[in-house]
Amino acid sequence: ILLDPMDVWRLERNLGQSFEQLLAGAIDLHVEDGLILPNLKMAPSATGPKCSFLNEEGRCSIHGFRPGICRLFPLGRIYEENGFKYFIQVHECKKQERGKVKIKKWLGIADQKRYEDFVWRWHTFLKNCEEGMKELDEQNAKVLTVVVLRNFYQMPYQAEEEAQFYPEFEERLERLNAMFGF
Repeated sequence: ILLDPMDVWRLERNLGQSFEQLLAGAIDLHVEDGLILPNLKMAPSATGPKCSFLNEEGRCSIHGFRPGICRLFPLGRIYEENGFKYFIQVHECKKQERGKVKIKKWLGIADQKRYEDFVWRWHTFLKNCEEGMKELDEQNAKVLTVVVLRNFYQMPYQAEEEAQFYPEFEERLERLNAMFGF
């Protein structure tokens, strides 16, 4: 489960752990589309790998601040040219009696528009990085991925609330977009 900068910020804030402490326990680094990005660590179990945040009863122990992809499930996103749309993964949802729920309520995000803008901007940035890396030699591609990891994950955010997270993220995003020429 790939983690975006807001996911890691929420984990740090709610668990009282730094990025380095999370790396020592709950998250791993994996290469995704050429970039080194954090993912939730999967713990071995008799039935196969499971999220390290599932408790003994198989319930999420971080439900209130779970990552965005977990909030979304069983919905998915289809990214298009200028945004994305939601869809329900009907074969992933075992519940037969499905009622209508507004996406804002489903996600449990205070400011859905701002969150969706964040998701779109992060997605676009990662796609730009992926495309930009095709033009780079191996050494410069490594530099790009380390700069992304350092600026969006390792460098702590000062925000105490979600509304404060966005401007800080946007400042970092604009700085790296300018640095990389996106």
